[in-house]
Amino acid sequence: MAKLYGTADATIVNAAFRYGRSNVAKDMEKVYAQRTAISREFATDISKAYDKLYEEHNLDLDKSVDLAGVTRDKLTAGTFSNDHMLDMNEDIVQDFRKQFDALDKKDNKGRARLMAKINNYHQNMQNSGEMFQSMVSNSANNKLLSDLSSDERKLFNLIMEDGVNNTSVTKGTYDNEINDITYTLPGTDVTMTMGEINKRMTAHNPEFLAAPQKIFTDFQEYASKKKGLMTAQDGKRLKKSFNDLLVGDDQIRMVANEKFGDMDFSFQEVLTGQAKDPQTGELNTELINIMYDELDKLGGIDVNNDNKIDEADDALIAEARKNNQTFVTGENGFSLIEELKKDKSKYRDLLSSFLVKTAADDFYGMGIDQRKTSKQVGPGGNVIINGANLKRDTFNATYGLFAKKIHPNNVSDGLYSSPSGKSVKVAGGKYYVVGESGEFDMENPVTYRDIAVMDGWSNYVEMPQEKQQYEVGKEYKRGGKTFRYNEDGSFTEIK
Repeated sequence: MAKLYGTADATIVNAAFRYGRSNVAKDMEKVYAQRTAISREFATDISKAYDKLYEEHNLDLDKSVDLAGVTRDKLTAGTFSNDHMLDMNEDIVQDFRKQFDALDKKDNKGRARLMAKINNYHQNMQNSGEMFQSMVSNSANNKLLSDLSSDERKLFNLIMEDGVNNTSVTKGTYDNEINDITYTLPGTDVTMTMGEINKRMTAHNPEFLAAPQKIFTDFQEYASKKKGLMTAQDGKRLKKSFNDLLVGDDQIRMVANEKFGDMDFSFQEVLTGQAKDPQTGELNTELINIMYDELDKLGGIDVNNDNKIDEADDALIAEARKNNQTFVTGENGFSLIEELKKDKSKYRDLLSSFLVKTAADDFYGMGIDQRKTSKQVGPGGNVIINGANLKRDTFNATYGLFAKKIHPNNVSDGLYSSPSGKSVKVAGGKYYVVGESGEFDMENPVTYRDIAVMDGWSNYVEMPQEKQQYEVGKEYKRGGKTFRYNEDGSFTEIK
């Protein structure tokens, strides 16, 4: 088995988590308390290691968006030009011409080979231009994903700068062996073609992301019809669905950076210790424990660096424990994550496992809720929202998800937007909507039910008990519309 974690010493990556399970004492609280403390300190070290990379990545990302906007405008106006690249291309064309003239006119094979090379160069330049324009367009719209603080992102930014400023910082150079242009990241030996840069970055694709979303909504529908709780077998089937879907780098990168269901943090954020409370900065150790539990199940600690995982590694782990050398360092954790990224199969497996343990659990819960509210569904199982006839799974993935996010039991202070476009502000646990002035009416808080009525989904979800009471038959004005409260607890809009 190929190693996953790279070289590690006695303070091996993941050992603390195995250690927490192996020391089964009579007082289990002490064991779990120890594991929680270890995971929190480990996660904090990981977080610190990645904080700087995230800061650098965000600066690169902001720079990309700004440069791409300028570059796109220049490309549209036909003013994006670079003297160095123009001169180099002219030299290449002239050299091809000289090579062609130097060939014997009877050397048909030589001429055919040279023409094939010329055509290949022309095709490479055309492809590079199209890839560059596509990356610029996606970057200008902040839809271009890349790894943290990556060389390809930095190089792409500098290529755009060269075009905007008419400079040659990236030293575009013709490589005769590959018949293409390579660019160099200043101060390094990193060189890439435009095709290599394009391959290492990913355009955000909502059409593809609809596929994992459908896996979740199908799972929710399954939960709404099945009796009982989610089983291990359910999880295995769901994980296989994700593994079958995530077959390429682009797909894996998109899903790893996406938040599904009630996820507050993406897989990538949790993996790199960025699952922090926005108010307190406290790390979510529950999510981190899920991540490393799943990683541990995948196996793969090559302690002695012999490129195989066997009993010899287990023996070294046991020896380390005897000498109290079981604490995981942030440095080892950082190495684990970086090595994990290189093993796409393991990375994908961990991503799928994490989604099953987090978002899938949320969707299954929504399916259970749907069982309880199925009697409220309209004819044919469809839901009528603001005049639109929605299938139940469509409703659940849009309005239903929004309803769950702003539910009093789940909501945090912040701004929320309904699928219909209505804005809701939560401050101090109270709800506010936009008033007649066009601004949030902070003088008159509303209830969760008020929002449900205004947005048209009050009859399709269970309402929490709130302080405001409604009288049967009485009319209420909400969001510029008038509604009558019915005996069964529903609302009817009065035209």
